[in-house]
Amino acid sequence: MFGFLLAVFIIGTYILFGKGQLLLIGLLLAGGYTLYFLKERKSLPGELVVYFLWCAWSLTGIAVCPDKEAFFDSLLVVFQIIIMSFAIIGITEKRGSIGLNYMALAIGGILLLGISFIGGEVQAGLSVASKVQVKGLTRNPNYYSYGLLLSVIALLYFWGLKPSWKARAVLGLLMGAMALGILVSASRKAFIGFLLLILLWLWMCYRKFVMQRLYLIIPMILILIGLGLFTDYMLENTYMGKRFRKDFVEDPIHERRTDHVRVSLYKEGLHIIMENPLFGVGLGNFAVLSKHRLYSHSDYIEVASSTGIIGFCIYFTVYLQLWRRLGRVKKRLHGYFIQYNIGLAKAAIITILVLALGRPNIYSNATWVFLSSLIGYFWHLERKIELFDRYQAHLRHQQRDLS
Repeated sequence: MFGFLLAVFIIGTYILFGKGQLLLIGLLLAGGYTLYFLKERKSLPGELVVYFLWCAWSLTGIAVCPDKEAFFDSLLVVFQIIIMSFAIIGITEKRGSIGLNYMALAIGGILLLGISFIGGEVQAGLSVASKVQVKGLTRNPNYYSYGLLLSVIALLYFWGLKPSWKARAVLGLLMGAMALGILVSASRKAFIGFLLLILLWLWMCYRKFVMQRLYLIIPMILILIGLGLFTDYMLENTYMGKRFRKDFVEDPIHERRTDHVRVSLYKEGLHIIMENPLFGVGLGNFAVLSKHRLYSHSDYIEVASSTGIIGFCIYFTVYLQLWRRLGRVKKRLHGYFIQYNIGLAKAAIITILVLALGRPNIYSNATWVFLSSLIGYFWHLERKIELFDRYQAHLRHQQRDLS
């Protein structure tokens, strides 16, 4: 039952974006797991404890925020994400597998891309002159492309299962379709994230394997050449390429860059942080104080300006704890697929943190669905390691008693 609700909820984050049905599914998921949690007296992983602590700290914003309505609206979003994370982490740990989570992420991305294909949006986006940024059901090209990027991570998970060449061909075609979806979204962040993810995946998952089999260097070089050709095609033949050239190549006519608004937002954020270093200005209030009336377009600035430097340190400790958990599991479990999963997870986390320079994950359902899945799965593995260590210690104790 939990597994079915979890899969429906994850898929729903793609095709029920902003709809009340998704909230209802989330309430059923969280409510059902909460009852199980209380009945079984389950524990919590450190990442979730820190996340709850950050949420508690963010309540200090009540005393300093200039707009309480904006604060409570944002607090509600954060509260919903934390409850969602609590349920996803717990259910994933209980199931002892992350495969269902990745399957739902992959299906969600396929549906999101497929619907935009059927509607003709992707085809329109292939024309440079149309200046169309594909948004799909999300109504936002950045959300659309970011969801497809998470789906690519999911497809890479199934690639690591070493399926048949036919299955890998299908996975390759799906990843190519996701890359095309990212391309026609004209989201520069997602495009950079896609290239970074593939490079990190190759490095994290196949570095040692390739060095032991030097003949595999040729396929790796071909992949890199393919990425280079893909990038060259993007720059010359797509609206995204036009946006890149407009932003990063001098425009002799207008003599300006279109990213000035974002630069201005970052400057405003740094000013707010310097003026309110301890408590920040409260959740949701960066946009209230900004002359552009926009959020900061950076997770780092959004968190620090909203909850202060202390809140910033607490919030990003979640990532640090997850990274350390991955390291502990890596040292103890040496199977190929576990090591591959850890490498993929690290590649994904680095990609998310790099993209966080330009997107506020603090309010991102998709990001925390993914991170919660990682936390729940690797928490499960570490708990298994701890149980094995206790069993071994018990056996040693018994042997000492017998001797």
